[in-house]
Amino acid sequence: MIRTLLIRILPFLVPIILFAVWYYLARRRAGKAGEKAPSWREAPWGWIALSGLLVLALGLAFFRLSTGASPDGTYVPPKYEDGRVIPGHVEP
Repeated sequence: MIRTLLIRILPFLVPIILFAVWYYLARRRAGKAGEKAPSWREAPWGWIALSGLLVLALGLAFFRLSTGASPDGTYVPPKYEDGRVIPGHVEP
């Protein structure tokens, strides 16, 4: 469950969370200075997109390097035995 969250949902949420933090801080700063609060159109969209790509690249690299079977292993395909399907696996 946590792996699904990290792989599929978190890379999409990080840029949105960064935008929400920026928007909150910008509105607060504008309120203290007596200026007009920024609209969502003034968001640093380039930085948000760049941070999303960075999080995606780091996530892909992390999961590629930290998961999976040994490259020296032998793949055993799935087979049907005694009325059951035995899933494929890698033997060291």
